[in-house]
Amino acid sequence: MKESKSSALELGNFVTLINQVYCLKAHFSERMIDLVDAPTLSKVSQELKNLILETDVELLKLDDIFAFLGERNSFECLQTLIDPLDGLCDELANAINRPECCHVIFYDYLSRVKSLEESYLLALFRAGTTLGNSELNALLLPIHGDVKCDLVYNFKSLYPSSFFPDASELSLAI
Repeated sequence: MKESKSSALELGNFVTLINQVYCLKAHFSERMIDLVDAPTLSKVSQELKNLILETDVELLKLDDIFAFLGERNSFECLQTLIDPLDGLCDELANAINRPECCHVIFYDYLSRVKSLEESYLLALFRAGTTLGNSELNALLLPIHGDVKCDLVYNFKSLYPSSFFPDASELSLAI
C-alpha cells in the first residue's frame, strides 16, 4: 500500500513538472510569434522564427508524453509561473517602438524562460527516472536535449547599444 501511495505521489510530481515545462514552451511560442516581424527585433527575426518552430516540435513531443500517461496538459495552478511572463510580454509590447528598452525586456523574457525551462527539465528527468518506466524514459530522451539557447548568448552582441553604452554617453550621465 505504501509503495502505491509513493508511486502516485511520484507520478503526480512528474505531471506537475511536465505541465510547467509545457506551460513555459507554450507561453514562449504563443507570445513570441507576434514579434518575429517587429522591426525592433529584425536582427533576430529568423532565429526567433526557428526557435518558435523548434518549440512547437517540442510541444508535440510533450503531447506524446501526456498521451502516454493518459493525462492532459493543464495550466491550472500555474498562474504564479504565467503572470510574471505575461507582465514581461505586456512590457515588451508597450516598448516595441523603443529599441533599447525593447531589447532589454526581450532579453529578460528569453533568459527567464530558458533558465526556468532548464531547471524544470532537469527536475522532470529526475522525476522520470524515479518512476522507472523505460517507455516513459524513451519518450523523455528527445526533449532532454541541450536547452541552451544561442539567441540568449548572442542577443546582446547583436544590439550592443542597448546593453553597453559607449564611454562618452556614460561620462555624460555622471
